[in-house]
Amino acid sequence: GEDASLVHKGCFLSLPGSETQVYHQDGVHLNKKTHKPCYAINVFIPLVDCTMSNGPTEFCLGTHYLGYENFIKEQVYTPCVSAGTPVIFDYRLG
Repeated sequence: GEDASLVHKGCFLSLPGSETQVYHQDGVHLNKKTHKPCYAINVFIPLVDCTMSNGPTEFCLGTHYLGYENFIKEQVYTPCVSAGTPVIFDYRLG
């Protein structure tokens, strides 16, 4: 909407042989007692095709829900998308 604002923009570079990132969530819940709707999104636009061999970002589904922030390997989803395809997700998703 018209009240949307850009908070951050940048470039993340992961070269071949880079260390694996530790599981984390980019954003936190604004309220620790009641789950609220999404208040921010991340948009990744890969510059190369994302394949399992080049280490794409993994998401742990459901971790954006209050109380379910822990990493569970069986809930991991890895979007393997073509270069230029935006990956849009809730800022709280781990």
